[in-house]
Amino acid sequence: MNVSFTVHSVPVGQPRARATAIGGHARMYSPTTTKKGGIPQPHPIVEFKHAVVMAFKATKSARFDGPTGVTVRAFFPRPKNRPADGPPKDVWKSGLPYRHTKKPDRDNLDKAILDALTGKAWADDKQVCCGMIEKLVCGVSETPRVEIHITEMGWFEYT
Repeated sequence: MNVSFTVHSVPVGQPRARATAIGGHARMYSPTTTKKGGIPQPHPIVEFKHAVVMAFKATKSARFDGPTGVTVRAFFPRPKNRPADGPPKDVWKSGLPYRHTKKPDRDNLDKAILDALTGKAWADDKQVCCGMIEKLVCGVSETPRVEIHITEMGWFEYT
């Protein structure tokens, strides 16, 4: 079984877990809010994970039971001006997609997607045993998105 879908959202990486002490006991949590101008707002990861789940549900795919492979192509917004530490001028002027080398780290992006699909596409993300993550900057006429391809793998290495 294979399923491919596109999440029409700016890709967001899973933020680092935070720690706090309550009543003398340590507690770990993932941020769900952020402050902009002193006003609490939902963290962008909440909206991104919701978009991933809704895009998967739209495929009406069954849950993957065994070993699973996930390939991700994340397209980030194109900056209005070429960054000083960005691609060479000829690459920038071509208007084509190019490799994204800024935050979020690819492992945090992977974690956000796999966590969002846990309980929906598979019982637990430990089932995901292979895959590729590619980060790109959109071409001139493209919009930010994440393309996800999920494949049911065989139990043997080369099936």
